Amino acid sequence: MRRFFLVFLLFLAATSAHAQTVVKRTLPNGLTVLVQENRAAPVVAVRVYVKTGSIYENQFLGSGLSHLFEHTLFEGTKTRDKKALNAEIQAIGGQSNAYTSYDVTAYHITTAAPYFDRALNVLADMMQNSTFPDEEVKVQQGVIHNEMGLGDDNPDRQLSELFFKTAFRVHPVRYPIIGFRQQFDKLTRNDILSYYKSHYTPENSILSVAGDVSAPAVLEAAQKACGDWERVAPQALALPTEPPQNAPRRAVIEEDVNLTYLQMGWHTVPLQHPDLYALDTLAQILGGGDSSRLVREIQENQNLVTGISAYSSTPNYDAGVFAIRAIMPPANISRVERAVKAQVQRIKQNGVTEAELNRAKRQVRASFVFGKQGVENQAEQNAYDEMGTGDPTYSTRYVNRIGAVTAAQVQAVAKKYLLDDGLTTAVVKPRVKPVSAAPVAAPKSQTVAAPRVVTLPNGVQLILRPNKAAPTVSIVAMGLGGVRLENAKQAGVANLAAQMLTRGTQKRSAEQIAQLVDDLGGSMNGFAGYNAWGIASSWLASDWKRGLNLVAESTLQPTFPASELAKVKSQTLAGLAAQDDDPMSSASLLLRKTFYGNHPYSRNAAGTPETVKNITRAQVAGFWKQILQPQSTVLAISGDFDAAQVEKAARMLFGSFKPSAARLQAPGAVTPPSSFALAQKSKPGIAQAVTWFGFPSVNIKSEDRYALDVLDAAMSGADLPGGRLHERLRDNQLVYVVHAYNSPGIDGGMFAIYAASTKENRAQVRS
Repeated sequence: MRRFFLVFLLFLAATSAHAQTVVKRTLPNGLTVLVQENRAAPVVAVRVYVKTGSIYENQFLGSGLSHLFEHTLFEGTKTRDKKALNAEIQAIGGQSNAYTSYDVTAYHITTAAPYFDRALNVLADMMQNSTFPDEEVKVQQGVIHNEMGLGDDNPDRQLSELFFKTAFRVHPVRYPIIGFRQQFDKLTRNDILSYYKSHYTPENSILSVAGDVSAPAVLEAAQKACGDWERVAPQALALPTEPPQNAPRRAVIEEDVNLTYLQMGWHTVPLQHPDLYALDTLAQILGGGDSSRLVREIQENQNLVTGISAYSSTPNYDAGVFAIRAIMPPANISRVERAVKAQVQRIKQNGVTEAELNRAKRQVRASFVFGKQGVENQAEQNAYDEMGTGDPTYSTRYVNRIGAVTAAQVQAVAKKYLLDDGLTTAVVKPRVKPVSAAPVAAPKSQTVAAPRVVTLPNGVQLILRPNKAAPTVSIVAMGLGGVRLENAKQAGVANLAAQMLTRGTQKRSAEQIAQLVDDLGGSMNGFAGYNAWGIASSWLASDWKRGLNLVAESTLQPTFPASELAKVKSQTLAGLAAQDDDPMSSASLLLRKTFYGNHPYSRNAAGTPETVKNITRAQVAGFWKQILQPQSTVLAISGDFDAAQVEKAARMLFGSFKPSAARLQAPGAVTPPSSFALAQKSKPGIAQAVTWFGFPSVNIKSEDRYALDVLDAAMSGADLPGGRLHERLRDNQLVYVVHAYNSPGIDGGMFAIYAASTKENRAQVRS
């Protein structure tokens, strides 16, 4: 216990030093400006947060007006038309986007640091001078209609909207952010202009900047770009108070899905309430990690669900929720609900252990550290802290108060808020008998330090890149393997082997591994793709040695327990069924089959229901033994560490394992189609249609892959959304999303383009 609090105090000292780097100023017109200098990379994130979202739409509640702004603010200003805006963002290599939530609408550009002024000027122009051309508004309304269709086909979104409209009878969080079609279609340009004038004001906005910039220069630039933004008296919008819930509520809808989606939740508190710290801790203990109670008992031991988690949402308005979400085969819904209630009741009656409490606290601290990596995350968190509390460094105080939570407080909030009469249950279940599911038992070039690459005596490549930007360490072990080395009768064995790496070793059981990872506040997962296997992990810097030991142990000493394999197979089979619920995923798999023909790249990386059911423990262990070869293994470590110490430890752990005599035969090169491959997917009763194109590309060693990446950026943007395809198809209201990417493999590659549209527009999209 004493060591725990000593570590905690050291952590707080580090985060306090971090907190002092956030500079806050309020311009004369009321605009709040936040700046965090971060010299780790020559990039900058420039973000504007307007403190209005769907719950503040007043007479337009339920129309999705705030979300419409997310789409239309990029459509032109008094000084730049839409084409000029897009050209300016593309000229600086900026990644731009926007999003809308219940209480905020955000606009952001991330670019190279020398282009900060130009990025700021674009956003400032949009905030002050947008014109909302009528023809462009109509175009974006069509785009949003497509987006509504996509949401109607998404069971996760359906579940969330069903839960909130059932749990809340008065508060406007009961309305979907995107709005209802009938109300949305009534919106006019005059409605937009009125909302823009009253809500898009400097006093109602935050400019948050993080990156390779100086705070004084940012403040000067902000005054220059935004100083003439006219101050307007903010509207005092009072949100209605949700009356107490005095009886359980339940809502069930049937959709064209294969699995059942469940959310159970209770009303709690807003951000400033002192109980939020114990509620957040309770969420971690119940469903915040692989060793949490819900995951271990309901997912692992009882094998009732394919996934389960808990969260506590405490926004800065009075609509807090504590919720548990799960996905399962349809037959299990009643058992899952009973099991969740039993776990909640156990905490209410017996409380939580000190070990669980300390583990949860460390997870929260680690989440804070990992969440502050990268300039985009820093700018975002600073803005949210400011919006919610008036303090851009609130997260540091939050972590401090989490550290003071007691087991008694956790039990008390469970008793206080997780009441039977206050429970709301939402269920999305299959409309018809489901598919057979798993049986469940560039500016100027910048100098970046090159990594140190060392070849160990047995051939393992060690890559070290120290980086002091954050007190974390990432450790990844990778090697050649994956789908390309499977045989068709064992399709999915690479994925099963990778998932099993963290499910038991010669020293630890699956439960012990999960508990250790959660105790350290880290993350560790096995993965396999088409060309490689790997273990990816992240740790607090002080825990790098224990993390490296666990990665080595999981890589070199897995035992593939039969009981754990049964669980992984069950979850994989359910995941395969879930893929069919997603038109985008199922269409991409169809494209692979069409494009790659008989090559292993044509297969689903997770396998098929038939092959997964039949794969044995011996086959998994045998496959792993054959692909684990030191000469094709890479260990990459990046973060806040001493290179000499880490290299010494890595040599001891990875430098002596021997190659296996048995090796798998690699396939030959891909034989691509002569022109291109086409795959289209839609489902009866589903509005969405997905179209994929696949063109022959290059292998991973080709120098042309870089030119293809540039082509991708020109066609569809370096990040969603953007590029010529987006401008041509979305602006003509043909698609909601369109994107391209290059996928080079060892044996050949594919340049893919996908588009999500309505069924009516599918032919035009293809042409």
